[in-house]
Amino acid sequence: MKTPKSDVECIATLLAKPFGTFDETWGDNIVCRLVHVVLTQVRPEVHCPHVGPTGGMKCVDIDYSQEYLADDLALFGSNDAFRCSGK
Repeated sequence: MKTPKSDVECIATLLAKPFGTFDETWGDNIVCRLVHVVLTQVRPEVHCPHVGPTGGMKCVDIDYSQEYLADDLALFGSNDAFRCSGK
């Protein structure tokens, strides 16, 4: 995605994105960016890119379970360490 050339273009790009939900605060949506706007107060050098139209490699559509949970085997000895058995 190209960097917007004006504030108007930036706003139009962001308005075209889905809002998202607060129980899933990742993905190419507005909710992810709202979370990162707050985080810019603590570490702007890290979180400012996540707020913009490109998502800064954080607010992007990914397979969350693969990107963030794939290392459970190495960390906890099982990929199902936090999954209920259903019994």
